[in-house]
Amino acid sequence: MGERTRGRPTFLSGVFLLSLSAMLVKVTGLLTKIPMMRLLGAAGMGYYNTAYEVYVFLFVLSTAGLPVALSILISERREERLRILRAAAGLFAALGVLGGGLTWLFADVLAARMGNPPAAACMRAVAPAVLFVCLAAALRGYYQGLGDMRPTAVSQILEALGKLTLGLLLAAAARRRGLPLPAVAAAGAMGLSGGTALSFLYLASRFAADRMRECRGVEASAEDRRPARRVLRRLITLAVPITLSTGVVTLTRLLDTVLILRRLQACGYTEAAVNRLYGAYSTMAVPIYSLLPALIGAVALPLVPGITHAREVGDGAGEREIVGTAFRLTLLLALPAAPALSAFSTPILRLLFGGEETVAAVAPLLSLLGTSVLPACLVTVTGAMLQAYRRPHVPLISALVGSALKLISAWILLALPRVGMAGVPISSLICHGTVLLIDLAVLRHYLPAERQRGRDAWRILAAALLSVGATLALWRALASRLALPPAAFLPAVLLCVLLYGALILRLGVLREADVARFSHGKSAFRRLLRPHTPASGADLPKKAKKFLKTP
Repeated sequence: MGERTRGRPTFLSGVFLLSLSAMLVKVTGLLTKIPMMRLLGAAGMGYYNTAYEVYVFLFVLSTAGLPVALSILISERREERLRILRAAAGLFAALGVLGGGLTWLFADVLAARMGNPPAAACMRAVAPAVLFVCLAAALRGYYQGLGDMRPTAVSQILEALGKLTLGLLLAAAARRRGLPLPAVAAAGAMGLSGGTALSFLYLASRFAADRMRECRGVEASAEDRRPARRVLRRLITLAVPITLSTGVVTLTRLLDTVLILRRLQACGYTEAAVNRLYGAYSTMAVPIYSLLPALIGAVALPLVPGITHAREVGDGAGEREIVGTAFRLTLLLALPAAPALSAFSTPILRLLFGGEETVAAVAPLLSLLGTSVLPACLVTVTGAMLQAYRRPHVPLISALVGSALKLISAWILLALPRVGMAGVPISSLICHGTVLLIDLAVLRHYLPAERQRGRDAWRILAAALLSVGATLALWRALASRLALPPAAFLPAVLLCVLLYGALILRLGVLREADVARFSHGKSAFRRLLRPHTPASGADLPKKAKKFLKTP
């Protein structure tokens, strides 16, 4: 048990590092789309994002499960890591060549089938990225199997920065040359291929440097070596369930794009108008909405090994503490974000994208999308918990059911003239709500009973509604009397955060044990949280009470 306990902080710090890099990638992606929107406009972003959804689908299909499976194989047989990597690299490269080649050859057919023929040039521009990302995935799986998360985190950040700089530079150069809009969008999409190439080059150079530092190669003895076909068979067996679970969501996103581009034309929109509307929605609303679920991943992922360990050692109090912390921190972040995103969609978009004409059209869509923030964040946590309770098939089933309902509802709503594009965020709410209900219906048989979770949820909801409502009333009063610039919204955001934080501390929802789990600076929070911690501590588990008694 001692070794296991000593190993957990290293694992948790690695997961936190990956989660932090994922959050930085999300922010960088949003920062990329703001100037790209100004360069390409809504129509150009429609071409760009259509090709991007095809790339994401091929990327997930090729790399969602294989790097994880490769890391499992290497962690099981580290002495054979080079042999396993060589066997897997051929599979990764073959998938990259196949996916990239098919995208290049059938770009015109794919773009036409999706209802956006001018996007074919963008699809050809992102085709090389499929190859580079598959090669990079092999090396990421290799390092993850060795327990080193830093190369993966650094490569993800380099990839995002490469997309940002190269994409903007190439798009700006194409625009200065007076090229047509589809060609300018394709130049911007080439930044995606450049970023993935930069990521692969970093990983390859890191691997070469690590190999040179070794005194001699570490090879397994002849009797321990397994044939390459056995390695590949084991690799595929491990990867398929993970790929299917992730691929359902990605395929739904791709089909969602097809539905938007085609079904809106059924209710009277022209092809050009649909492309502009889709480009504005996918560039302005979706990246803002997806920021918080990415942050919740940083909260949920480190808790999974904690739940597993607590169950293995029979620590019921520790299990209750971890489960309570997961739900409480998720609600602390998601409950205020949902009404804030719905209430302040217009000033948020104006602050980020300036005076775009499409802000007026996208703001109502972002308001509707804000209602999905809470169930989407909770789905992240419940899915992670189901993995910890060894029910990995439940997230796949719930995703299939939710995705089916999403596609059916989007198919119906998009063709209704009174609903139109609003059918997309409405269908997203139906999807996430369904997935959450299925996950919770299964989890209630495994989660430890805890009435305190319900009381905390009501307190957090009250604090969120009071802080957002007060800020909204003040903002509307000032905006009706003064011509406020977009930057004036920043003090309103700060006021809302400070008011919410004060209410949370006053209601005693945020506990010292929560902060201690994710922060090493416990003493800085102790003086702040102690006056609002329940005096009796009756609702706290043994570990938390012991921690609070520590001088």
